[in-house]
Amino acid sequence: MSDTMKQETHLVVDDMIIPLNDFTQQYIRNVIYGIVASLGSSGKKIEIFLNKDDLKIFAGDQEVPVNKEFIQKLVASTLKGMVSPLKDIGLIENINITISE
Repeated sequence: MSDTMKQETHLVVDDMIIPLNDFTQQYIRNVIYGIVASLGSSGKKIEIFLNKDDLKIFAGDQEVPVNKEFIQKLVASTLKGMVSPLKDIGLIENINITISE
């Protein structure tokens, strides 16, 4: 990746913006890219919205289908486990992650 292309990862947990250092941004970004690739998709901009009732993933402008309950549970538990050790994170009800260039 060239210096002119800066990827950014933004994390919001329960309506609270969580500041991320470079390592944490890259870690989360790599996990999300792996999830999206495993679901057969890719994109420069990825958005994930998770709440207690629903999981939505978008790659570019396309929604990535997450139809099977097992996959929804696997992705949800991965996301919760990934962000739970971060500072100021308590009980997690909603997670929004945006990756963009």
